[in-house]
Amino acid sequence: MRQSIVICISGPSGAGKSSLMERSVELLEDAVSFYFDAYQSTLRFPDDLFERINRGEKVNPHEVRNDEFLRDLTQLHNGMEVTDPWNRKLMPAKFIIVEEPFGRLREGMDAIIHTSVCIDLPLEISLCRRMIRNLTYDYVNEPPQERLDRILNYVTSYHDFEGKAMRHLYEHLKLRSDLLLDGLKSKETIVQQLLEHLKEINQRQQ
Repeated sequence: MRQSIVICISGPSGAGKSSLMERSVELLEDAVSFYFDAYQSTLRFPDDLFERINRGEKVNPHEVRNDEFLRDLTQLHNGMEVTDPWNRKLMPAKFIIVEEPFGRLREGMDAIIHTSVCIDLPLEISLCRRMIRNLTYDYVNEPPQERLDRILNYVTSYHDFEGKAMRHLYEHLKLRSDLLLDGLKSKETIVQQLLEHLKEINQRQQ
C-alpha cells in the first residue's frame, strides 16, 4: 500500500485543533485523525524541565519523547492498522491528520510529516478560551470551589513557566510550518484554507 500523506496540526490550547481535524476528516474522502492527547500517559518530559524554564533556558523539543506515539503513527503511515490508547481502531488512509503540539520539532517527526500546519492564535486569547472551556465544560460537574482551585492552579502554572515555554515553542513552530492559519478567523474559513492546501499537495503527489 502507498504511504499516507501525514498532515501535522499544531497550535496553542483553544486554537481549535480538534475541530479542524475532525471537520477535515469528515470532508476528505479518505482520511483518519491521530491524536497526541491520546498518548498523554506515555509522554516523557525532562526531569528538570520546569526549573530550566524558570531559569530562562531554552528546552530542545527533541528532549520531549513519546515513543509509543511515534511507533503507532509510523505503523499507520506505512499502511498498518493500529489501536490507539483511547481504544480507537485506526485504519490506513490516504491522509493522516495528526495533532502534534511540537510540529516537526520533536525527534523523528520531521521525517514522517509531509506538511506542517500551525494555527496562529494570540496566547492571551488561548488562555481565555482555556479558562472558558474549563468553567463551562471540563469541570462543570465539580463543586464550585474545586473548579476555581483547578483554574487557579492552571493560571499560576501558566504564569510561572507554561506561558514562557509556549511563547518560545510557537515562535519556532511558526518558522517551521508550511501553512499558517489565523486562529481568529471562523472555523469554516480555517477548514477551507486547509482543504485547499491539501488539494495542492494531492495534485503534486499525482
